[in-house]
Amino acid sequence: MSVHAIQHPLVQPNLGLMREAGISTKSFRQLAGEMDERLATVIDPMLATGGTMVATLDMLKERGCQQMKVIVLVAAPEGIKRVQENYPDIEIYTSAIDDHLDRNGYIVPGLGDAGDKIFGTR
Repeated sequence: MSVHAIQHPLVQPNLGLMREAGISTKSFRQLAGEMDERLATVIDPMLATGGTMVATLDMLKERGCQQMKVIVLVAAPEGIKRVQENYPDIEIYTSAIDDHLDRNGYIVPGLGDAGDKIFGTR
């Protein structure tokens, strides 16, 4: 198991203020929001065409997020390319870069329908 404690100089002062016993709800929410705006980790089972991932990253950026990372189980080269074209500085973590997308936009070899497998809907 790996645990990473964030020691970023912009995070630590907010954390100290959030620990104060008498902090107001409004102040706590504001400080917490400033910490979510700085870093977002987007987790998805698959990065196929990249369309949904780019839309998600666009939404986060519009809301002020300054640093984003992507974690997926498997990725297709086409999806990686699309994300990198739109967000060249983004970090993508994956356990496998599969071969390609088929004519329907599915990753080959891929995972099948990851949503059905995760939630047991089939």
